[in-house]
This record gives sequence, structure tokens and C-alpha cells, in this order.
Amino acid sequence: MPFKLYYPVRQVTAAGADPDAVRSYALHGGHAYVVVVAQGGLGQYYNLQGNDWTNPPILNNPNQTIQLGARTVQLYFEGHRLRMVAWHDGRGVYWLINTLQNILTNREMLAIAAAARPVS
Repeated sequence: MPFKLYYPVRQVTAAGADPDAVRSYALHGGHAYVVVVAQGGLGQYYNLQGNDWTNPPILNNPNQTIQLGARTVQLYFEGHRLRMVAWHDGRGVYWLINTLQNILTNREMLAIAAAARPVS
């Protein structure tokens, strides 16, 4: 990848959850990847995506921007539940997306995003 590959080193999963799946794909003529993590509930998956399209439409209109450790992140809410956390690093843009039913709490989403680290 021509940008850093972040991995969610802190995860919220149940015992016996499926292993993580990592896939690369093309997005808007560039490079992208997704790490899919099984939360453990039936059909409950969340994911961390990264790509080199630095201004994708999904990141338009964040609800809030905060400092999360050394990282500036944008927060996207559905009601009071945190749906997505996004950040930029060099040539890459990254976002963590909650499960379809927003099972992860706001605190869990922020902890996963804060602990995501580039794979060397």
C-alpha cells in the first residue's frame, strides 16, 4: 500500500468470534483496505478502513472534531450513538465504522480508534 495500514490492536469481541478478515480493493482509482472484526453477536461486524482517497464523500460533515491522544479525529453520530470515527495520517485516510446495529458504545469506539496502530 502507498500509505500506512492501520490495524485495530484493541478490539471488542466475544470468545469464539470469527478471526479478523483483511481485504484490499480499489477505490476511486486508488488503493484501499478493510479489516473486518466480528464483534461476536450474530451478524455483528465492525470494520476499520483505510485508503489514499483523502477526501471521500463519506467523511463530509462530521458532527464533531476532537483530539484523541496525539490524533485529531472526526466523529459521526447517529442520534447519540457514535457511528464512525475518522482520521488522516500522511497520504492515508482511515475510518472505523460501528456494527450495523451500533452495538459498540461510544467509549468502545473511541478506545478502538485510539489504539489503532500502523502495521510496520
